[in-house]
Amino acid sequence: MLERTAEKYLNDWYRKERRKPLVLRGARQVGKSTLVRRFAEKNGLVLNEVNLEQHLYLDNLFKALDIDSIIRELDALIGRNIQTPDAVLFLDEIQATPHAIQVLRYFYEKKPELPVISAGSLLEFALADHHFSMPVGRIEYYHLGPMTFREFLSAVEPGLKRYLSEFRINKSILVTAHQKLIKRQREFLFVGGMPEAVYAFTEENSLMEVTAVHRSIAETYQDDFSKYAKKKRPGLDAKSVSADSENYRTEGKIQQHIKRRQIQKCEGRDRPAGQGACLPSGVSQPLLRSAADCRYQ
Repeated sequence: MLERTAEKYLNDWYRKERRKPLVLRGARQVGKSTLVRRFAEKNGLVLNEVNLEQHLYLDNLFKALDIDSIIRELDALIGRNIQTPDAVLFLDEIQATPHAIQVLRYFYEKKPELPVISAGSLLEFALADHHFSMPVGRIEYYHLGPMTFREFLSAVEPGLKRYLSEFRINKSILVTAHQKLIKRQREFLFVGGMPEAVYAFTEENSLMEVTAVHRSIAETYQDDFSKYAKKKRPGLDAKSVSADSENYRTEGKIQQHIKRRQIQKCEGRDRPAGQGACLPSGVSQPLLRSAADCRYQ
C-alpha cells in the first residue's frame, strides 16, 4: 500500500473535540477514496461508504434537509446502523448530488458525534448550477494532490527518506545517498505522483507500464473536460477539446520559436559580422547599456 502524509491529517481530524464534516477535494485519480479506506482500516473503524454517483436519486432526499430521514435511508442502503460509535460515514463523489454538501451542515449541528467524510472532484462546476447557501463554518476542507517526492520515496526506497529529513543546507550529505536520491528524483520526474502510476512502477519496475497508466488517466481527463465544458460551450466534444489543446501547444511552440529568434538576433548570433545590434520586440533603447550591448540593466 502507498503511504500518504494526509493520513496524519485524517487522524488529527478524527480526534478533534469539535470535529466538523470533512470535504476532501482534489483532481480525479489522486487517491481520495483510497486514502479514506486506508484511514478507516488502520484505525479499526467501520467504513459506511456510499458512492453517490451510483445513487443519484438521493439528491432529492438531501434537498429536503431532513437529517433523520436521510440517516434512515442510508441505514437501509448500507444495511446497518451508521451511527455506531466506531463508524465513519463516507459520501464519495459528492459532486454527483450537490445538495449533499448543504446537508453536511446538519450533520454537524444535529449529529456531531457522527464522523462524516465526503470526497469530490470539480465541485466548482457542480455548485455553479445550484443556488443554495454553503455551510460556512460547519465544514472543513482538505485538498489532496498527487504524491510528493517524499511519498514516492516511501513507496520505492523508504530508507532514503531519512536523508531528506536530516538534510541541512550547511551540512553535507553522503555521496552514495546523494547519488541514489538523484536517481530516484529523475524517476519521479517521469513517473509523477499519480498513485496508480507509482504503484505500477513499484510493482512492475517498468516505465512502459507507467506510460500506459498515464495514457489511461489522460484519456479519462479528456472525457471529463468535454463533459464539463459542454455546460459553458454547448456542442463541445472530446475531439474538439483535443484539437483545442493541440492548437494551444502549437501556438506556444511558435511563440517560443519567435522569442528564441529575437534573442539570437539580439545577441548577434544570427546576423553578419559588423551589422548593428537589434532590439527584441517591445524593448526600447533606454533599457540597453549601449547600441551594441543587449543585456538589460
